[in-house]
Amino acid sequence: MKKISTKIILLSLINSILVAIINVGASIIMRSGTSGAATPNTNTEAAEQMQSGFILPAPILWGLLISLIIGIVLSYFIGKAIEKPIVKVTEFAEKTADLDLSDSDKDLEKLLKIKDQTGSMARALYGTRKVLKDMAKELQTVSSTVTNQSDSLNKNTDENVNSITHVVTTIDQLAAGNSAQAETMNDISKTLSDVVNLIDEIAVKTSANAEQASHSIESIKEGQRSVDRQTKKMDETLHVSSEVTHSIHDLRSMINQVTGFVDIITSIAEQTNLLALNASIEAARAGESGRGFAVVADEIRKLAEETSKSASEITTIIEGTSDKTDLAVSNIEQSNQLVEEQRDALKITKEAFEKIKHMYEGIVEGFTQTAEAMKIVNGNSKTVSIQIQDITSQIEEFAASTEEISATGQEQLASTEIIANSAKELDELAIKLNDQINMFKIK
Repeated sequence: MKKISTKIILLSLINSILVAIINVGASIIMRSGTSGAATPNTNTEAAEQMQSGFILPAPILWGLLISLIIGIVLSYFIGKAIEKPIVKVTEFAEKTADLDLSDSDKDLEKLLKIKDQTGSMARALYGTRKVLKDMAKELQTVSSTVTNQSDSLNKNTDENVNSITHVVTTIDQLAAGNSAQAETMNDISKTLSDVVNLIDEIAVKTSANAEQASHSIESIKEGQRSVDRQTKKMDETLHVSSEVTHSIHDLRSMINQVTGFVDIITSIAEQTNLLALNASIEAARAGESGRGFAVVADEIRKLAEETSKSASEITTIIEGTSDKTDLAVSNIEQSNQLVEEQRDALKITKEAFEKIKHMYEGIVEGFTQTAEAMKIVNGNSKTVSIQIQDITSQIEEFAASTEEISATGQEQLASTEIIANSAKELDELAIKLNDQINMFKIK
């Protein structure tokens, strides 16, 4: 761009110099024309000037200098004016060459009004950029659509390949399974006759089990009656224990009364002992006259001591009896509690016998129904055997058809794999096309 401006300025400068040279030549010619009609003195001065060298007048020199300067200045501004649109057009041409269509074209639109070759280039470049931008947008839209569609096609073909592969595998498995089923059905047909015989044996054993269950119900009823008798005996035992407990409590009350009497006797003995002691003291004071009274008092004291000792022994016996009574009451209460627990256990046992009886009644009914059902099953088994033979024939026919379908599926799988490979190639080409189109900068 700088080279263009420099060239234009140099051309303008050369033009100015040529103009100056032409002006100088014209001045020389004009001076030569006027010198022919001059006076001798003038000729003499001219001859002297020619001898001393050619010298232009000062006004001419100043005019040449000013015209040269004006030419240079005009050449600079004219060069800049010519250079600016060319530079703009060149910049947009370089961006267009780099596929850069993203900048605004307002600066380029200003150049469209120029009427010279630069304006023509600007208009051509503007139209080219607009067409390229529209084409790039349309290609991006088409490329995006093609990429999406090819990706979708690729996924669909992959899914179809997987589905067909799965179907072919399943059909092969069905074919193998059908052959195995045909063999199995033959074995089932043979086994079914054995099952019929076994069902007859089961029916006989079921009837025998029903009879045994009926006998078991009678045994359960006898157990229930035994539990009822034990419960009744325990109730009687609890009643007797209650009576004994009441008697022991009465005995405890009587012992408490005896203990009170013993306390009274002990108190009387202690008072008698004190009185005997006082009597002995008084007899000692009386001397010989009180000797006989002293002997009586001493005997009374001894009797009081023996009474007190006997009362103490009675108290000990009563306390031991009371402890034994308390222990007996405690044992009876524990016994009553155990009897109560045993009665509760018998109650639970009775309920269990009742449940077992209901269960055995249900078992008897079940055995009876089973025996009847076995008869029905025995009759149906023969019908099933005939149907199984028919099913075996149908399975063999279906196995043959399945093999044919498997062969067709293999052919479809091969065709679908070819389509899948083509779809992958199309997807790769769409990606490459999208990458190439994305080289355009349009935003």
